[in-house]
Amino acid sequence: MENIMYKPVIGVVMCRNRLKGHQTQTLQEKYLNAIVNAGGLPIALPHALAEPELLNAVVDKLDGIYLPAAPAMCSRTLW
Repeated sequence: MENIMYKPVIGVVMCRNRLKGHQTQTLQEKYLNAIVNAGGLPIALPHALAEPELLNAVVDKLDGIYLPAAPAMCSRTLW
């Protein structure tokens, strides 16, 4: 088994969704798989970490952050 301590830790911001009338936070598997396949260790970052104290405590321990984009964030003509 490979030692995970040498893998870069990448925080992935979770997406807010509504599922069966309940607020949820999700991550798409394709993003997690891409990080793993690139040799990283993905860590979910829930929106509760938006509190400055919590965010600062977590960000210092990450090697990178992935911000998934929503389809409506920019026009397809800009891709």
